[in-house]
Order: sequence, then C-alpha cells, then structure tokens
Amino acid sequence: MQQIQKGPKIKILSSSIASQQPANTYTTNISFTPLSTQITQTTPYQQTYNYTPTLVQPQTSPTKVSSKIKIKQQYTVDHSKSQTFESLIGEVKSEIEQAECQYNISPVTQNDVAIYQFWSFEFAGKGNFEGKCISGVLQFHQNHPIEPPKFFFDLVKTKDNTLEVIQHLNIYGDNSLCIPLFTYWTKTTKEFEILQTIENIFHNPNIGDSANPTFAAKSQEERDQIQKRQAMCLRNFVLER
Repeated sequence: MQQIQKGPKIKILSSSIASQQPANTYTTNISFTPLSTQITQTTPYQQTYNYTPTLVQPQTSPTKVSSKIKIKQQYTVDHSKSQTFESLIGEVKSEIEQAECQYNISPVTQNDVAIYQFWSFEFAGKGNFEGKCISGVLQFHQNHPIEPPKFFFDLVKTKDNTLEVIQHLNIYGDNSLCIPLFTYWTKTTKEFEILQTIENIFHNPNIGDSANPTFAAKSQEERDQIQKRQAMCLRNFVLER
C-alpha cells in the first residue's frame, strides 16, 4: 500500500465512480488522484480521508472513467466487530479448503489495516472469461447476518486505460451483482453459500432478470465479443493457499 500524504479531501463511499460529483470528490473502489494522473488499485470502505496518493509508476496516457459507471452507497465499517468477522473469514477459509473450491478470500486492507467486515473474493472465470481472475468485494452489513451483504465486482482497466464495469447480464451499472439471495435474504444463509452463489450467477446469468438492459439488447455474438475484449485485460487466476 502506498504512503498517504495530506492533500485534497476525497470521500470514499462506494465501489463505483460517479461522473457528476463535486470537484475532488470521487466514489470508487480504487484510490486515485484527479483523472489527469495515475490510478492505482486499492480497496474501499466508508470514511473520509485527506490525501494525495504517491505515484508509483508513470503512465503514458491518463486513466479514463466510463460515464456509465453509477453510484451506490455501501456499508459503514464497524471496527468493534472486527474480531467477529475475523473469526468468520477463518471458518469460511476452512470450508473452502475442505470443499476444494478454487476461491481466494482475504480481508480488504486500508493503510495496512485489515478490514475483516469487507472480503476480497476471487474465482476463476469460465466461458468468455476462461482462466481469468474474476474479483470483487463482499461487504457485510454491520448487523450481519440480520441484514444482507452486498457484492461489487472490481472494475476492468482496458488497454486504452479506461475503467469499465464488467459487462454481464446480471451486473448493474454500479458494478454490483443482481443476486436473488440478497433480495430474499434469510439470516440463516451461510457465508460459503454466498460465495458459491456469486460464482454460479456469474457463470450462469439469469437472462430473464437482466440488470444491464443495454448489454442484454445486443446479440449473443456482440456480447461474446465485448466479454472477450474485457477478458484480455484481466490477469489469470492463481489459487492462493
């Protein structure tokens, strides 16, 4: 994680970027400077910081942000429950190993501090995303398991340095997943089941309940071309144990 220095005030609210925000105010799951400079990957949670990120590597062209990316409020981190969520992620890791699932999970980190309420989740893509790392952040409500969690996919950085929402029938414009499990939530739902459901919906989209009407209106050939183009910009999945 890069060193954080004082600078313009930036409020991190969501895992997406809004094009209509006040000056120097951004909403995203990445840390960034104004769009004329470099964007580097990090992880989100809701707090306000005064900082100017230190650039690690120069870029030949500025990173651009798709105007189609929307805003969605995310959950507040309750640090008093860190031990509870830390124990929970340990239990789920054991379940993943026992089931021999190809999943990577870890707590999101901010300023080298683990945020156990938010989990980074990775799995291997199939089909148009064969072998690629499909990743995102699973955010648990501070009152988990009473309230449902949320899941936001990571943005895709294309070859022309544009950040895009991954194109999928069941992914909204704020890069969150349309998942019935969360809509009809029950507090007895297991966390391992959540991960399995996320992977299953990604690989088997619900055509009848599209969260992306523009993408759904395209032909199957066009959708395949778009996803294959984005897949070329993703790293390969590597299982971590």
